[in-house]
Amino acid sequence: MSPTTTPPPRFSRRRTSIFLLPTLLLCTASLADAINIFGSSPEKKAEEPNPHQGWTVGIAPERRHDYKLTFKEPYYYNKTIPFWEVSGAAILTDHASYGIRLSPSVPGLRGAIWSTIPNPHPEWEVEFSIRVTGTHVGGGRGMAFWYTKDRNVVGPVLGNHDLWDGLGVLLDSAGTSQQRNVPAVVAILNDGGQSVMHKDPLDLALGWCYRDFRYSDNPVRTKITYRNNTIEIWMDPFKGRGEYALCIKRTGIKLPTGYYFGISASSQHPADDHDVHSFETYQLNPPVKNMHPLRPLEQEKIDKGETWKALDEEELKRIDEIRARVEKMQQDKLQNQTDELSDRFLSLGAVVSNQHRMVDALDLLTKQLQALGAPSAQQISEGGVVAAGGIKKDGETSAAGQAAIDELGQKLSRRLDTLSSVLDALKEDVARTNKLHTETLQRMQETLSRIETGMKGMDSRLTAQVSVAQNKISEAARSTTEAAQGTTYKFLIYIFWLLVAQMVLMGGFYMYGKRAEKNEKKFI
Repeated sequence: MSPTTTPPPRFSRRRTSIFLLPTLLLCTASLADAINIFGSSPEKKAEEPNPHQGWTVGIAPERRHDYKLTFKEPYYYNKTIPFWEVSGAAILTDHASYGIRLSPSVPGLRGAIWSTIPNPHPEWEVEFSIRVTGTHVGGGRGMAFWYTKDRNVVGPVLGNHDLWDGLGVLLDSAGTSQQRNVPAVVAILNDGGQSVMHKDPLDLALGWCYRDFRYSDNPVRTKITYRNNTIEIWMDPFKGRGEYALCIKRTGIKLPTGYYFGISASSQHPADDHDVHSFETYQLNPPVKNMHPLRPLEQEKIDKGETWKALDEEELKRIDEIRARVEKMQQDKLQNQTDELSDRFLSLGAVVSNQHRMVDALDLLTKQLQALGAPSAQQISEGGVVAAGGIKKDGETSAAGQAAIDELGQKLSRRLDTLSSVLDALKEDVARTNKLHTETLQRMQETLSRIETGMKGMDSRLTAQVSVAQNKISEAARSTTEAAQGTTYKFLIYIFWLLVAQMVLMGGFYMYGKRAEKNEKKFI
């Protein structure tokens, strides 16, 4: 019997695939380690720093406004329109509702407004609003939009010259052809060699459409777009609602940069008023700008192959310290100004308080004088009291009255001098801070005016009261003198008659004695 042979083991496809995947993974890992160990570069090459690392790419808007190629209300700066020039019969009106009147309703007048800087944008969009009005049924000529090589050349084609180089969009309200409707919008591209004056514009037109832009309550808006070598002209068919309808579209048009924008108008007989209210220019598809602007001298370092180093912690700390110092100085300055202003207000309050006290003192003095019999201020104002010169007995003033008047005058003079010095100092302080505190100065000046008025009133009152006091003292002295004179006279008369009576009595006794003596001798 032949020996039985054991058949070789059979491996299934599933078991083979199970062992094959780990084997491949191990081989890949070993190969990567071998490259790291036995590679030609023992050190990993350092990555070059990216100077623009951390920058983010901005999103470009669909269009960007160009303010230099734009004018709108309020139009004027120093009686001019920046970056624009008017010519011909154009009128810069003072009423915003009129806009800029390029051609008034006078037959044969022409006017225009042109930009003084060329258009730098390869693709652009223009929006302008116009208004054409008149007093008759037929149109009185029209207006035109221009994008031409030459600017501000007056001519017969709606205010521009005949041989222009560029694009012209004519808004004609009169028309030269009897086979079309008016008003009409006609776009013509001229290379400077075609004369349009003596031809039908429709024969040279890129396209045209009928739009009634006359007699509108609101300005009619027009939009002209040049993008991808395509001209599109849109107009508002509803006269001021802001809704656009396509009027003309033409492709394959090449317009270079560096041309000038303009609006012109002309009038015939009968004439219309042609006004332009706004003109706005937009750059289409502007270039993308990075959101991170370059720092000072950063581009110069990048051009030299250097890297820009950011500020370290020490420099940032110094910047923070300087910023804090500046803020503190500003706060201290503001606080000092506030304190100084508060001190001035306090000084002003003290002056007003002193004035009130002086008024009270004068009122008290007036009451005291009136209690002594002095006339009141009302009596003085009515003219019932005549100021006297204060003549007393023997032609001299009373010593006590004069002393009181002098003392009162000295006190008031000292107070007035003190008040005048305070007011002078206060005026100097107010003058120094005039620029910083205009409103405060006005209030203080008004207060000072009231104080000065009060001083004048007090001065007049003081003069009147002193005059009244002098008059009162004079009258009192006169009455005293008269009383004294009357008493002396009566006393002398009394003495005289007393002496007379004594003499009579003595004479009587003497006669009686003599008679008695005679009688005694007679009886003896």
